Amino acid sequence: MLYADDAAIVSRSPEDLEKMISVIVRVAGLFGLMVSEPKTEIMCMLSKGIEERPFTVSAAGQTYKQTDRFVYLGRTISADGKADREITSRSCRAWKCYRRNGASM
Repeated sequence: MLYADDAAIVSRSPEDLEKMISVIVRVAGLFGLMVSEPKTEIMCMLSKGIEERPFTVSAAGQTYKQTDRFVYLGRTISADGKADREITSRSCRAWKCYRRNGASM
């Protein structure tokens, strides 16, 4: 998924993810761009019944932080594919908006 300068690269294995990140870092470098290590997180989507295991992904001397969820274009994407956190997040934002604007809605 790509939007402006934000990208979400999804993989089912750490090995495939490392290959993809390496290509992205290499191609970005050809255009004078860099992939920001502090802003980049890695996550593998889990197949049903597969346990998450820690792994590392490195490219061009940078090692990226693993996460089990991330926010992309305002939506929470989880490694387990569930929408629980997204629903909770949207509900909380709606209540916050309602409390702030209550009478005027």
